[in-house]
Amino acid sequence: MNAIRGLAAFATSALVVAAISLYGMQAARSSDHQDSPTVVARPGADITDVYAYPAPDNANNVVLAMDVYPLIPGGMSSNAQYAFDPAVLYQFKIANGVANKNYNESMVVQFSVNGTGQSQTLTMYGPTPPNEVSTSNTIVTTAKMGSVTFNQPATLDNGQIQVFAGTRRDPFFFDLAQFFKILPDRDAAYHAPGQTVPSPTATSFNGFAAGNPNGCATAPAADFLSNYNVLQIAIELPKTMLEPTGSALGKIGLWATTSTTTGS
Repeated sequence: MNAIRGLAAFATSALVVAAISLYGMQAARSSDHQDSPTVVARPGADITDVYAYPAPDNANNVVLAMDVYPLIPGGMSSNAQYAFDPAVLYQFKIANGVANKNYNESMVVQFSVNGTGQSQTLTMYGPTPPNEVSTSNTIVTTAKMGSVTFNQPATLDNGQIQVFAGTRRDPFFFDLAQFFKILPDRDAAYHAPGQTVPSPTATSFNGFAAGNPNGCATAPAADFLSNYNVLQIAIELPKTMLEPTGSALGKIGLWATTSTTTGS
């Protein structure tokens, strides 16, 4: 089998969320967008957010979620183009050696994609030790859990694992207009030849009351992403599945990757 290589630039590891406690866990999340032209050209591989949080109705379970394909317009989710990329391997990577300062992945959960559009299926492998560590990986075919259909929740492994892969409203809140006022050179409209990037007209984000210790402005914030969707892979599974056999470690490192056989 060909090695699956991470996409060019930093897109191979969209976000690192380190030292997540599997016991008394706090929600952990981060955000990252369009790291390179390679990822911009392949939006199905563009990881926007990674989440980990306790299952709300089962203290023994944890939920892992990966969002990809930013800025899907509201009402367009049924469009066949807004689907997972069949050329991409989607992976959650888990490091169980955080307490001992070993941040290499010791477990992976992998998803391969078959087909296109709304009828495609995703096949899940793991959680399982990886065949390889780092940015060049192969699918752990011996750890196949089963397949799920786009936009249809499913259970695998005799009901122990719940999986969803499909469209969701983008959960990330961001006031993009205010951001461009703080850092106007980030606005693509100012990148045309001959245009001059204006000076910043704001120094903080909106949305907080006067006197807030964060020093934010008082005008109400506007969520630029409220009318956009993303594609999400979400899994709920027992915490013990993410721990090495016989281990008592209570913290993990978690990150997500998207990869192709060519790295492009």
